[in-house]
Amino acid sequence: MQTYSIQAPNGKTYQIEGPEGASQDQVQAEVLRQFPEASGGLEVTVTDTGGPYDPRNFSVEQIAEMEADGLKLNPQTGMYERPPDTRETSFIEGLAQGINKPLNNAARWAEGGLDAIGLGDSYRGLSSSLGFAPDVSAAEQEQQRIADAAPYRPSGFGEFSGNMVGTVPTMLLPGGALIQGAAGGALLSDGNSVYDVGKDALLGAAGAKAGEVIF
Repeated sequence: MQTYSIQAPNGKTYQIEGPEGASQDQVQAEVLRQFPEASGGLEVTVTDTGGPYDPRNFSVEQIAEMEADGLKLNPQTGMYERPPDTRETSFIEGLAQGINKPLNNAARWAEGGLDAIGLGDSYRGLSSSLGFAPDVSAAEQEQQRIADAAPYRPSGFGEFSGNMVGTVPTMLLPGGALIQGAAGGALLSDGNSVYDVGKDALLGAAGAKAGEVIF
C-alpha cells in the first residue's frame, strides 16, 4: 500500500492509503468517498482519463456514471476502460480540442479566484441563468460529449497546434521568454495542485528560454 496526499476543494489536505499506481482521479474519488466534507459544498466530478479504473476504488454511483459515459468493464483485466476509438482522425477536431485546454485552465483559475472572494456561487448562478455551463467542469463535460458524438476523432498534430494557438495571448506578457513560457506551460498543465502546475510552468519557461537561445 502507498500513502497519497491530495488537496481537496475545501482547501484542506487529506492523506489516504491506497494501492500503488493509483491515478490522481482515483485518489480524489476515494478522498471524497471517505471524507464527504472534503468537497467544501461544491459538486465535484471525476475527470475521465479513459481508464483503466479499478472498480474496487469507486462507489456504485461513480461506476454507474462511468458506464453511462461509455466506459466498459474489460473481462480480461477486471478494469473499466474506454473502448478504442476507431474513427478517422481530423486536424480540425484536434485543433478545436487543443484550443479548449488552455482556455479551460484559465477559466478554472478565474473560477477559483471568484470562489476565494466569495463570488463563485453568484458567477455560477449568472452563467446558468444565461444558458451557459455553470462551471468549468460542466463545460468540459459538454465539450467531451460533443467530441464523442463527432464523426472524427482529434489528430495529435491538431491538438498540438490548438495548444499553441490557445497560448498565443501569453506572448503579449511582459518579461520575455521566461514569463511567457511559464504562462504557457501553466495553461497547458494537467496538474491538479499548485506544485504540479508550478512544475509545468517551470518546464514551459525552460523550454521557451532554450528556444530563444537556439533560434
